[in-house]
Amino acid sequence: MLSQSQDEKAQKLREFQLEKAVLQQRLRESQEEARKYQNECNLLCDAWQVDEKEVVITDEELGRGSYGVVMVGIFRGLKVAVKYLHPVIASYYNEERFIREMKMASLLRHPNLVQFIGATLGDNPLILTERMTTSLYYEKKNVQLARPSILSIAIQVALGLNYLHLQKPNALIHRDVSSPNILLDNIGPAKYRAKVSDYGSFAMAVDSQTERPGSIAYSAPEAFNPNEHTPAMDVYSFCVLLIEMIINKAPETTVKERREQALKIAGWTVMKNLVQRGINEKKEFRPKMAEIIKELKQMESQRLR
Repeated sequence: MLSQSQDEKAQKLREFQLEKAVLQQRLRESQEEARKYQNECNLLCDAWQVDEKEVVITDEELGRGSYGVVMVGIFRGLKVAVKYLHPVIASYYNEERFIREMKMASLLRHPNLVQFIGATLGDNPLILTERMTTSLYYEKKNVQLARPSILSIAIQVALGLNYLHLQKPNALIHRDVSSPNILLDNIGPAKYRAKVSDYGSFAMAVDSQTERPGSIAYSAPEAFNPNEHTPAMDVYSFCVLLIEMIINKAPETTVKERREQALKIAGWTVMKNLVQRGINEKKEFRPKMAEIIKELKQMESQRLR
């Protein structure tokens, strides 16, 4: 009887040791899988980094501004837009901050955002994006946009901005919505594909280290107070952009003058009402970008009836 009890104990011990060995093997496999996954994540997170030797800069200039100069470049056989950051802008970024923003840009995907391709590191970083034909700034100099074109461009821009504003866990604020930063491809008579550009200026809504108000003529009244930055800033700038497209004049630099410009919108009451709400000095009374999209689509639908 005693021998049988000892045999049972020995059997249970063997079973326990076997089970322990199986669990240890599974743990090792899980740890190895986790290491592989982490390595893959690291590769993906760093996939945006570009070797400067792979970028050939042409003599064709696409634009310039306070941020720097944008040139046409060739990257792995593809024509791209290459942004040289102005030394003052570049010096604002330490490498850690620059890497953080480039990682964020690499994760964003939307048909109405200019596609970020990659960036180089170093003292004079380059930012590579897809190349578009022109900008809204240049297009409106040559063409008086008709209402169908205005609505189409406005809806596309609003969709891109709404995508940024709905990012989790924190909204992304573009901070520099302006006609030079709306890029266009002409896809037919008076038809455009519109995309929001300039990711160098966006930041998380919780990031209040800097004012970075963007172009002054489009800036909301609260732009110079970092503690007041919310997606409503972009709504204000977007509605200033709407005024610019409709009356075909550059935006004024003061709040009062912008209100006066909005009054010049003639024969388009529903749009005038939207714009006036969007440039309200009190951000809490401005519509959300999702509301703006809904109203713009209603205008487009009514026009097509």
